[in-house]
Amino acid sequence: MINNLDKASGLINVSYSGDPARYIDCGRITVEVSGLNAKTQTLDGAAADAQYQAVAPLPPYGFPGPVQVRRQMMLEGRVNVIFEAVGPESTRVTTATRYVVTRRLASSNAAVPHSDTVGFNGNEKDRFPQLGTTAQLECVATGELENSILSVVK
Repeated sequence: MINNLDKASGLINVSYSGDPARYIDCGRITVEVSGLNAKTQTLDGAAADAQYQAVAPLPPYGFPGPVQVRRQMMLEGRVNVIFEAVGPESTRVTTATRYVVTRRLASSNAAVPHSDTVGFNGNEKDRFPQLGTTAQLECVATGELENSILSVVK
């Protein structure tokens, strides 16, 4: 979606909202459940929607035993596309991107879902706070959002 277009400055601002899996990499998440139904699940850390069983306590849940968890990830990406004349017949096109990623966790025994947000620029990365015994989730841009925009410009 185009938010702003300023021909005089050579700036176009566009945004993306939705499934983050194509545009960011948050690694893999391994979830282990012990007891009678012991199993291990591996999930894409940037998946828009995942459901799994985890062992509590897992803040903000705080109850012992296995719980059903629904984990949702949402991406808000804002891209400045900058056009600069470098000669009479040539133009340089660059991008500057800001990623804002929200993680929402709801469980079968928590009255209120847990939500947190991180933000980073296209050449950076950021980490979500660690929850309980789970590994800290670190996200980085894949460059695909910028590449898909630049491919339309060419």
